[in-house]
Amino acid sequence: MNGLRFSRTLILAGILCPSSLVAQPVGGGCTLVMQPTGQTESVSLRVSEEMDAYVTHVWGGMRWTCGTAVMTADSAVRYDLERRVEMFGDVRYRDTIRTLESDRLDFFEDEDRMIAIGNVLLTRLTSGSTLRGPHVTFLRAVSGIAERTAATGRPHMVLLPEPDREGQPVDVDADRVDMFGERVSWAWGSVVIQRPDVYAEADSAFFDMDGGQGILYGSAFARREDLELEGDSIRLAFSEEKLEEVRALGAGRALGEEFEIVAEEIRAHLENSELDAVWAFGPGRSIAASGSYVLGADSLRIIATAGRLDTIIAVGQGSAIEVENPDLSAGEPETREDGNWVVGDTLFIVFAPPPLPEEEHVSTPAGETPDEGERAESVVSGEGAPAEPAQAERAPAAPPDSADSAGRQEIESLLAIGAARSLYLVQQESEPNAPPSRNYLIGERIEVEFVDGKARRVRAERAIGVYLEPGAAPPLPGQQSEPPTPSSEERSTTDREEDG
Repeated sequence: MNGLRFSRTLILAGILCPSSLVAQPVGGGCTLVMQPTGQTESVSLRVSEEMDAYVTHVWGGMRWTCGTAVMTADSAVRYDLERRVEMFGDVRYRDTIRTLESDRLDFFEDEDRMIAIGNVLLTRLTSGSTLRGPHVTFLRAVSGIAERTAATGRPHMVLLPEPDREGQPVDVDADRVDMFGERVSWAWGSVVIQRPDVYAEADSAFFDMDGGQGILYGSAFARREDLELEGDSIRLAFSEEKLEEVRALGAGRALGEEFEIVAEEIRAHLENSELDAVWAFGPGRSIAASGSYVLGADSLRIIATAGRLDTIIAVGQGSAIEVENPDLSAGEPETREDGNWVVGDTLFIVFAPPPLPEEEHVSTPAGETPDEGERAESVVSGEGAPAEPAQAERAPAAPPDSADSAGRQEIESLLAIGAARSLYLVQQESEPNAPPSRNYLIGERIEVEFVDGKARRVRAERAIGVYLEPGAAPPLPGQQSEPPTPSSEERSTTDREEDG
């Protein structure tokens, strides 16, 4: 045949490969050298009469070396002109930083680039981190060339801490993974991230193990045992491989065991793996829901103790509005004349400690009544207080209890400071079916005390207020009106404190 020359050579173990298998580099890179590992046979096809270049098929077991890199395979094909070697069958690769297993490996000598195909397993020697997938391309770390690895076809990556560092394994699944060295990587396409303490999803993600951070981009979601976060992007911050902070940027939403938050930016801090504090801020209003109240402000701070909700601070035109079924997707509710609410420059909402186990509850013996201090009352003090403010022995009306509220932490007190206003519907205990009265206050400081999650006492300093009772319905034609009875204003006393 013109331009082609066939040769068949039997190569025994320990005999050096023919010159056609050791072509010289034409542009740098690395030239593979083959050594037989058993009875190895080869067939060489000369490309043309004018060129001393061959396509050589080798089978029977062999080892290829290039510097510190060693590869073994059942068979191979070498292309002299392209300076490329294709290896097939039980391919194994090893250098100073990683090992690789695959069904096939293509080695491009001039670029020090390899493409592994089929059942690929790449393992880092220092940490034991692994990458599995159907298709992996990587560049060896050589002088002037940074090590890079790219995996496609929905690879699975397991990132492990270095031997001298504490930490937890991180599992990553994505449509594509790009790794730069051993500690920096990108993941693209339907990214799923799992640690023993965190589950996360995003369109793409960035990991910097040395910098102690992971950033999720696009429809980002992160969940741990006591908190869920959503946002346009989410940043996970680690300290010595331990999760320390989770931050949602852009259209943020946080859901805790006792609260929900919607804000442009939300930052959650962890202490000893427990939720310690949450901040919500950014352009627009920050909104939170806890129990039957929706809170709004320019910024919010949630303080937790031992992972349980302790205090919420609303700063900047704060509002606390009671609603029957809080729904933050509807936005911040407005104050209403037929609902309970408190507004002020700054609000402090304090929650009662978690309830004791059932057997430790202390109940009131049968036949006894609660102490006087447990009864509902309203107190106004300071200059400008009305002669007869909100009345004693009346409880603000509350929405019906929800079945899913059982076991939740209840509000203990609500304090508004600065330009404070409040409205509470007051239900007469003696007339539970009558419409509620309205207790409206304006003051420098208003505090609401709660019992079992319901407002029982309202205090105000340097305040004025008005108390409105529903009027009696006019008589129908032909009916005689009943003689007037003493109003509740006349039937009860007023508890009043003077401003010290």
